[in-house]
Amino acid sequence: MKKGIVIFTGINFSHHMAERAINWAAHNKAPLQALFLMAAREEEEGYPFPSDLDAAENRTDREDAEKDDLNLIRDYEKILNDLGKEKNVWVSTEVRKGPTLKEIVSLTKEAAIVFVDGTYDPDDILSPKGFTLEAVQKKSYAPVEVVSEP
Repeated sequence: MKKGIVIFTGINFSHHMAERAINWAAHNKAPLQALFLMAAREEEEGYPFPSDLDAAENRTDREDAEKDDLNLIRDYEKILNDLGKEKNVWVSTEVRKGPTLKEIVSLTKEAAIVFVDGTYDPDDILSPKGFTLEAVQKKSYAPVEVVSEP
């Protein structure tokens, strides 16, 4: 049996989309794979000298922000796993930083359906770059359901 895939971007989490995907998986007795897609980490420019306090603080701030984002995603993963347990659905989760369109489309080969968030904002600083959900819809091997909040 093919699985369902649900795609979250950045640190945006739609409870409505999560419930829609879990309900589909329960109804179809299929597993669900949740992908959390994030922008690739910005590369440092130049070489910050150890005595450059501003550069050191900025780097620490970025690292702390990234850890906070990942902790938030871990909370979302727990919510998805709890929802799955309630409906007897096996849920797997994965965080991908800077995924390409080709990588995401390749994953849809194993899917019966792909759920995406209708409120996706490609300009969000935490959203992955290099593709759009419209491109995923066009190239996906599985049907794509765009889920909007009720």
